[in-house]
Amino acid sequence: MRRPPTVVIAGCCLALLVVIVGVAVALNGGGPFGIDSTVMSWMLAHRAATAQSSVSTLTAVDTLTWFFSPVAVCIWTVLLAVAIGVRDRTAVRAIPIAATVAAAGAAGEVAKIAVNRPRPSLVYQLGTPEATYSYPSGHVTGTSALAVVAVVIVGAAWSRTTRLIAAAAAALVILTAAATRLYLGVHWVTDVMAGACLGTAVALVIPAVSGRALPILAVRAPDRMRRYLLPAISASRRPPAVAPH
Repeated sequence: MRRPPTVVIAGCCLALLVVIVGVAVALNGGGPFGIDSTVMSWMLAHRAATAQSSVSTLTAVDTLTWFFSPVAVCIWTVLLAVAIGVRDRTAVRAIPIAATVAAAGAAGEVAKIAVNRPRPSLVYQLGTPEATYSYPSGHVTGTSALAVVAVVIVGAAWSRTTRLIAAAAAALVILTAAATRLYLGVHWVTDVMAGACLGTAVALVIPAVSGRALPILAVRAPDRMRRYLLPAISASRRPPAVAPH
């Protein structure tokens, strides 16, 4: 029996961490932990210190957070998957991208229902009030899944330095998404941390699983669909034509 890849083990550990914290949240009645209250207090103090520019800042943050919303993430996912599929002339890389974001969204919703954590009080919230379940953050879960899987899938053929730069950019995107949710007061810090861990976990596991599942699926697929489930063969890799005798 082959040992699971390191990335799959890391992803499972992150998912387990989300479950453990979720259980702790549920046992705590959904209330905030000490770190949640500390970060929220700091954020409220920061918002009060910038009260003079609060209207323009709120507008900017409210607009920025939309780009990390489930709707926006779905749009970015479709655009990326289609672009990769058209470029490759196969769905081998496009399918894991779409599957990762879909699986992360589903896992996030299951976790929200299971943990049943209420949002921070409306007193803390800015902009449009939100009253759905809080743990984990859906914005951060979806954003993390898309950002990480893009690095894993698209950056697989890049140099090590380029991959590190891409990973740093992905981390910056995730931190920005988390910061917007904390600034608006619609999540506790453990919510956004769990979202980042869950999205990253799914992005590490799904591509590895897809890499093994797609060839098996291709064997059973109709001929007209099979070529879309197998890696494209470049001209340099095709066997040389045999000259007629």
